[in-house]
Amino acid sequence: MQWEEIYVTVLLCVVFILLVIGFRTSETIFFGALVLLWNTGIISTKDAVSGFSNTSLLTVGVLSVVIKAVERSNIVDTICRKAFGDKTSFRMGLFRVQLVCFCMSAWFNNTPIVALLTPITRNWARRRGFAPSYFLIPVSYATIAGGLLTMIGTSTNLLVNGLLTAEGLEGFSFFQPGYVALPMGIVLLLYNTFLADTILPIAGGLFRAVRDRTDEMLTEIELLGNFPYLNTTVQELSDQLNIPRESIVKLRRRRLKDLVSRPVSRKGTLELEDEVFFETKIDAWGLSNDLDMLLHRQQSSTISRVQSVSFARRKESKDEFHSLLPPRNSQELEELESHELRPEPPAPRLLSSQSLGTAALYEDFFPIPENMEVKVGDILFISLEKSRLLELAGAGAKQGINILDTDVFSLSGIGNEYFELVVSNQNPFLGARFNPRSFMEHYNCSIIGFRGRNEGSMLNLFGIKNCELKQGDVLLVLAKENFLSQYEKSPDFFLVTSIGNYTKPTTWFDFIPAVLFVAMLVIVATGVVDILQASMSAAAFFVIVGWVDSKKAADYVDWRLLLLIGSALGVSLSITNSGLAQSVANTIENSNMGPNGALWLIYTFTMIITEVVANNAAAAIGIPIALSVASTLGVSYKPFALGVMYAASMSLATPIGYQTNTMVWGPGGYTFGDFARMGIPISLLNIALACLLIPLFFPF
Repeated sequence: MQWEEIYVTVLLCVVFILLVIGFRTSETIFFGALVLLWNTGIISTKDAVSGFSNTSLLTVGVLSVVIKAVERSNIVDTICRKAFGDKTSFRMGLFRVQLVCFCMSAWFNNTPIVALLTPITRNWARRRGFAPSYFLIPVSYATIAGGLLTMIGTSTNLLVNGLLTAEGLEGFSFFQPGYVALPMGIVLLLYNTFLADTILPIAGGLFRAVRDRTDEMLTEIELLGNFPYLNTTVQELSDQLNIPRESIVKLRRRRLKDLVSRPVSRKGTLELEDEVFFETKIDAWGLSNDLDMLLHRQQSSTISRVQSVSFARRKESKDEFHSLLPPRNSQELEELESHELRPEPPAPRLLSSQSLGTAALYEDFFPIPENMEVKVGDILFISLEKSRLLELAGAGAKQGINILDTDVFSLSGIGNEYFELVVSNQNPFLGARFNPRSFMEHYNCSIIGFRGRNEGSMLNLFGIKNCELKQGDVLLVLAKENFLSQYEKSPDFFLVTSIGNYTKPTTWFDFIPAVLFVAMLVIVATGVVDILQASMSAAAFFVIVGWVDSKKAADYVDWRLLLLIGSALGVSLSITNSGLAQSVANTIENSNMGPNGALWLIYTFTMIITEVVANNAAAAIGIPIALSVASTLGVSYKPFALGVMYAASMSLATPIGYQTNTMVWGPGGYTFGDFARMGIPISLLNIALACLLIPLFFPF
């Protein structure tokens, strides 16, 4: 071997190791390798920069703007919700969910499809009574497979085409990758449909886990008049209670200046639009007794007689509301008796603004100002287990607090929401002992729950301190409602999901970008113009008419992906220029395995690489070798190029080989082994299917 071959081999091994251990991001590692190859003279200046002017790279960037216009119309969201169905069986529902993903990903980038469909699929599965974990891995797999149906389905397809055109070879047409990908995808959908509930665990999202185990995650306390630390700041209070300052999530304060308390009799009168709430216990039939009530006085001069009195009580962790009126018949009497009203109900609970809509009665402080002092009657939401809080607090503090019945829904309120975050490999808090307070200050949020990417268990704020944050970990946070717009496209997170977020209604205006996008695809498929020209024209039109904000258009482009593709194109040239690709081809030729055996070998080699490093990196390494093997054997390059294209994208056995797998890893509550058990059998089947079908459509 020449020194160039040895140098490139060693460098590729170092790149492979750095990618596996996650030393830096994939684009950073490949760009560094490109610079080293450039400075050693293995590739020229023209070769080094050629990848960044490649038409495939430009197409990927421009398509990001075009697809953003379609995404913002919410047409995709609307179609998905309607297509899933509300009366299907489990297997038919799973098949329909996958089919939607499979078809959609042929036209849209895989990552936003999974980001969009993950919360939709989870909510749909819960509503139907199915375990969300049965659906999320199949969603990722179906999206990956669907991306191979067209040239624009995934950036890997465009990268392979770019590598071919860079060598002066003919690329693939718009639909050619789908010739083999379609039957492979159908087999994958059927495999998932019939085996997902057998192989995958029963698990749910982090919010559901927090909701089901609220007592282990949150404590809601009311400060009484004998609380020893009244009129102290929140920081001083946390020090006195021996709890972390960041565990005090929110403070709720009653608007005492707007309230008056007086007895109201059965025949008393209230002003119109007054809001009435019970403060004390009531008898089973308290209508004939005076009731101590809170009256929120509205400005009005109209007097109206009391027609009914409403109260709220707890039943199975839900707030239920009943109107007490004298029963008019025996049926109404039986209905009231069925509510099992008891003379001595549980201790009264101050109802939250969430449960009774009493935003006028209570004011929420989130985040809590550092200099704010606590007052009598304040309600604190603390991200600690009740027993842990009582253990840490002193004896005096225990006597001065009232432990309330905690409801995870009451923690969110006007202006703040729950968000589920999937940590990416770009997050600045990776790789060191996790500091929750720094994280919360950086993102202006409060951590409610945490689940490691490879763990089924859930931790509260107290248990996170000894953890190391990794990509794929999931956090449930409480933040301001603008958190989604701030971090939805942030590289710090693979996925940011708003809990309980509703889609705005779709209008006819929303259909226009989708119609124009379909028209663009038809023009490209018929060969009238190439994909770059059509994409550039569509992007320009969307920006001019205002469907895409011109000031934000550049933000929609994934510049990290473009840097990776441009660098990978240059690195792949070094494999050819150094003679390494030819040496591998000669070895395969001397083994007398023939074209079919070589195809099996190249497909398996590329698939193994893509399971542990980025899919685009695997394609960049595999294509030069595939072209050299085809040239040495004297056969067509297209079967080998397609083999690399399929193998580089079909990463199913690990959660780190493809970004969509990583995105569903934490939200689905999966372990690394779940991906292996689900993905290895279908990956082996894919090798056989691809290597048997490719020569039928693209002969050697």
